[in-house]
Amino acid sequence: MESKINYTIVGSFVVLLLAGLIVFAYWLGKYGGNEKFEYYHVYMSESVAGLSTDASVKYRGVNVGTVDHIALNPKNSEQVELLLKVKHNTPVKIDTTAALKSFGLTGLAYIELDGGGKDSALLKSKDGSIPTITPRPSTFARIDESMSDLTAKSAL
Repeated sequence: MESKINYTIVGSFVVLLLAGLIVFAYWLGKYGGNEKFEYYHVYMSESVAGLSTDASVKYRGVNVGTVDHIALNPKNSEQVELLLKVKHNTPVKIDTTAALKSFGLTGLAYIELDGGGKDSALLKSKDGSIPTITPRPSTFARIDESMSDLTAKSAL
């Protein structure tokens, strides 16, 4: 006895399944990459250990972008050059600062943007160049500096 297979139903199922996978992949790709981004440089004078490309950029705790590129500054070898990819509608102002923060005990690092008063002007590019956000020392760098100063003072 032969089994009766309706090839039209099987073919329709396969076509619908493939169409569903394509729609899901398109949705997963954030609607085809229609989101606009702005790029900003940050030149850090401290170690960026634990920070990687695609690490989060947060503005007052809200995810607003990612770290696009990490390299040594070719003009100053004592600095690390970060290229931040930030969502277009993020209010990055001229007095916004960037600091290295870490997630709890894991050691994974991210960039935290802070500051930017409501009356401050937006940070815009000049002559088509990428604007630069002012860095500020991380909590660990400040603790390290304070401990070094304390040790130096106690040795006297």
